[in-house]
Amino acid sequence: ELGQQTPSVLLNRRQDNFPNVVIRGVGSFGNVQGVGFYVDEVQNFTDQTMRLQDLERVEILKGPQGTLYGGSNIGGAVRYVSRVPTFDFNGEIRAEIGQRNYRDLFGAINVPVSEKAAFRVSGYHTQDDGFVENSVTGNPIQDFREYGVRGQLLLEPTPELRSLTTIRYRDYKGGTNTYTRQSDPSDVAYINTSSFDSEATRETIAIVENLTYDFGGAELTSITSYTHQDQTWFIDADYNPPNIVVARFDDARPAKIFTQELRLASQGTSNWDWLFGIYGSRIDNHVPVPTPVILDVGPITIDPRADVKTRQDDIAAFGTVNFYINNFTLGGGLRVGQTDYGSKIFVASGIPKIPTLELDQKDTVVLPKVSLSY
Repeated sequence: ELGQQTPSVLLNRRQDNFPNVVIRGVGSFGNVQGVGFYVDEVQNFTDQTMRLQDLERVEILKGPQGTLYGGSNIGGAVRYVSRVPTFDFNGEIRAEIGQRNYRDLFGAINVPVSEKAAFRVSGYHTQDDGFVENSVTGNPIQDFREYGVRGQLLLEPTPELRSLTTIRYRDYKGGTNTYTRQSDPSDVAYINTSSFDSEATRETIAIVENLTYDFGGAELTSITSYTHQDQTWFIDADYNPPNIVVARFDDARPAKIFTQELRLASQGTSNWDWLFGIYGSRIDNHVPVPTPVILDVGPITIDPRADVKTRQDDIAAFGTVNFYINNFTLGGGLRVGQTDYGSKIFVASGIPKIPTLELDQKDTVVLPKVSLSY
């Protein structure tokens, strides 16, 4: 629905539960790079298409983004702004039931602990069998089951200081990469002929600590996050009824992502405002598919077919200034960032790399931005 009501934004979810997103013609597919997703003010690298639960609003920024948040994205940003705890007791519950075993359940409760503390807990369960069937097994092959829970603790010990701690957990299990061969494009058959039902699992836990302090004319924000994701795949690699080639992706190296961001932003009501920040992140093993990859070709097992370990370190300083003149807004921004990416390849195309093949690339970029709006 976001794509339907937002001009120049195309959004859909692939069958392996990764997003395809394009904003103003810029983006990519599956492993999103051109467009960034932000959840609880942290760029999300692991589960961009998780169930959108307990949201206050969604913001979509079109065009290059690198001077407002820690992450940097050439195509734009999709920011999910969650509801936060409030100092009144409230809650809600919703349920939807539909065809093809569709279920969508959601609940949330907000509890004030004192005049300076409150917490909010929300959770969901969603499932769907999809509309494509495996004619070999007779089972739905787009089916998925997903559930998650999020807890938030808000502390306001003084009028100037605010702490928001968020813990989020998500568990996903469903079909993946079950492509269907079509002999006649004008008469599409939503039937799959794989020898078995492919499956993917993902388990994600994320912790975010958001601290803000209001100095009166400016507000300092510190955002610290850690995300851990385990995932596995099990697919029919030849997409044919005979059980010849089976691919198993066993995530022996889970994705681990740490980020730290500091922002200082003006809070005045004059005809100009400003924001300055620094950002650092370490991303371990964020790869399109988990490794090691094991192939079963008939009775022969190639173990592993591929095996790689990756690490990416980013540091950046950024800032932006806006001037308001009648109905005009003149803006300028700058981002200076350095990326250090390295990988260790243990096995490639079934061939062990002895000694281990190590790749390293480091680059520094300067990204200026000027904008004029009416």
